[in-house]
Amino acid sequence: MFPLLSLPSDLLQPVIDAIDDGATLVALAQTCSMLQPLAEAQLFRNVYIRNGPDALKLSEVLEGCPRRFDYVYTLEATPSPFDWAGIERLPDLVQRMKKLRELHVESPLINAHRYMPWWAEGPVVEYMGMFEKANDLSIAEAPLRNLTSLTFHSNGPSTRYYHIRTILPVLLSRTLRYLHVSCINMIGDFGGDNLGDERGRTPLQTLILDECYITPTGLRTILSLPRNLVSLSLRETDRHLGHGGSKLNEDIGIVLSALSQQSHSLHFFQHSCPGFFEHRPQSIRELRAAWEQLERYARAANDSPGFSKFAQLRTLELSWLSVLAHILSNPALAPPALETYRLMELDYGYEGNWEHMPAHISAVASATPFKCLELHTLPCHAHPSRLSRTFMLESRAKKLIEVARIVKSRNATTALVSYETNFGTIPPYLYCEEQPKSKVCFESERFWKEEEKYAKLVAEGKHEDRLGEEEGPGDDGTVLAARIITGYRCLGLAELA
Repeated sequence: MFPLLSLPSDLLQPVIDAIDDGATLVALAQTCSMLQPLAEAQLFRNVYIRNGPDALKLSEVLEGCPRRFDYVYTLEATPSPFDWAGIERLPDLVQRMKKLRELHVESPLINAHRYMPWWAEGPVVEYMGMFEKANDLSIAEAPLRNLTSLTFHSNGPSTRYYHIRTILPVLLSRTLRYLHVSCINMIGDFGGDNLGDERGRTPLQTLILDECYITPTGLRTILSLPRNLVSLSLRETDRHLGHGGSKLNEDIGIVLSALSQQSHSLHFFQHSCPGFFEHRPQSIRELRAAWEQLERYARAANDSPGFSKFAQLRTLELSWLSVLAHILSNPALAPPALETYRLMELDYGYEGNWEHMPAHISAVASATPFKCLELHTLPCHAHPSRLSRTFMLESRAKKLIEVARIVKSRNATTALVSYETNFGTIPPYLYCEEQPKSKVCFESERFWKEEEKYAKLVAEGKHEDRLGEEEGPGDDGTVLAARIITGYRCLGLAELA
């Protein structure tokens, strides 16, 4: 007997599990009846479906040997808009995968109106029916009883959004720990008052609501369900439904009440929201009026403890238009153990973002113990090699450095992150869609050294350099900022605009 076959199965399986080449596993499965189930268990562990023919082939292979259904632990169905026929077979296959742990389902080109009819409603109903059965403990043999992770990107039948009632069975899952859903509409009543014993029972730890229409009361119901939510991302719709801005901003008191249900466990919180201005404020007068509007909304939080009871909260990632960012300056409302503060969606071409930035950051730094400040800009169409140059104009650089000095006085660091966007792709980002590419354009720890270096050069009477030369800053925003603030003249600096 070949020595490999003399090993017991519990030793042989780890050896086979280390093989990550599909062709090798297929060949191994064909060698003998003893190795076939062991090799197939590894071969079918992670299944990726990219089109209808893939789904039909999977159906044929699994039906040919039903024990293979139990080998599937991860299924990712991310079909393209072409070769779509056959994808409707998947729900029937999924409900027979008793050991399935992770499920990722997408409709093709969710962000393109012209492909709306290609997403069949039938499969969605079938998936939700599976969760209803899984949640019913009176059913002995139910599908998805081992599922711990679900990513579900879909567009609804006419509005392109599913109502929250449609996916409520998912939110009530007794096994899911990770849930990422997009394009969900919370308008109207969805039976939250009838959940009763379901509150505080689900094991969900990570929840991402992507490009969703989220209402404060709907959020309160949803957050009443998990026992110990660790990570929460609220990404309000900004590109599909025309509902005129952030609904969460309009009733921050209820939002904080909703969040407080997870104050004992939440480590990470993100709020991304659209603007609620009819147009971007241009003049100082308009900017002040806009800022006052944010402050008025924020004052609604004064009757609540805000984030002060969130003892586990370490990272806050907030849009500059989120009212939640504007309550952090109040020590009575700020999180007591914050480590990282990310201020998001700053417009790289809009000076108004920076008008109140130093005062805001100073107040937040006084109210919270954060050690890392990250400023993230909106994606722009500049090439990654020019992102730093696009942003690091003199007025912006000086404001950024002012912020960095404030943060340094609190023994914390500052970073600026910019993004290059790709035309035609918007959230939720689907399989093969290119997400914005990030570039760190400024790092305060490096800046202090560069500032000292160029200050010495200026003191020695050296003032000139030319961008693009070997010893020049290239696209290093940290170096550009140091040159600007020290008065080290950069020939070609005007070109950065």
